[in-house]
This record gives sequence, structure tokens and C-alpha cells, in this order.
Amino acid sequence: MNKKDVIFFLVATLLIVYNVRLGALELPNDQYIWAISDYFNSKSYEANSRFYDRVDLTVPERLEDAIENIGIPYLRLLRNEIFARHGYQFKDPLLAKIFKETNWYQEREEFNFNDLNAFEGANVKYIELMESSLLIQAE
Repeated sequence: MNKKDVIFFLVATLLIVYNVRLGALELPNDQYIWAISDYFNSKSYEANSRFYDRVDLTVPERLEDAIENIGIPYLRLLRNEIFARHGYQFKDPLLAKIFKETNWYQEREEFNFNDLNAFEGANVKYIELMESSLLIQAE
């Protein structure tokens, strides 16, 4: 083997390993996405009419398996539901797929964070605070 062949072999090997690892980043099984979307379809949306408390941030038992398998924390889903209710266009393909599966989500070109009412804004901040405190506790 000459130097070119060795370099080609190494690059090809790295690409194969990289693609295998990327495969692990593919979207999870649709059954989990549907379970989460069903949950968001069936739950009443209250973030726009009252302040959330710790009870609201507890993972519903029926979602535990799906949450574990998709790899997105429940708090992140709950926070992004508020944006989704206003038509936010998600860059994260998994969040986009979850909310596109709901019967109420409609993307809006003109989404603006200022469209959130006072309850929604406060709930987003509360969820973010809880997310950051969980990160600090994990360290």
C-alpha cells in the first residue's frame, strides 16, 4: 500500500464510523413521537391563562417511556409547546416533527416572541429556571 492508499483507507474508515454515529442521531421511532403529540393534543393548554407551578412540570406517567426514548427532557418540550402554540418554526427536526404531529400546530412566518402574553412569558422563564437548576444539580 502506498501513502495515497493509506490516506484513502483512513478517510473512508472515518467516514463510515462518522455515518454510523450519525445514524444514532436519526429521529426516534415514530411511536414515541406520536405518544408525545397525542399528549399535547389531549392536554388542555393553560400556559396562557395561569402561572405554572411544580406540579405542571412533572412528567406525566403515560409519557415517561416516550420521553426517555426520544432524548428530549420534558421541561424542554413543555417550554417549546408555548412557542409552538404561536406557530414558532422549529429548527430542531425532532421538535418540529413532534409539534407537526399535533392537530393544532401551524407554522407562522411572522412568529414573534412578543406575541406571548404575560402568563406565557412568565411560564417560559419559570421553566428555563427549573431547567437550569436541574443542570446545576446534575454537575
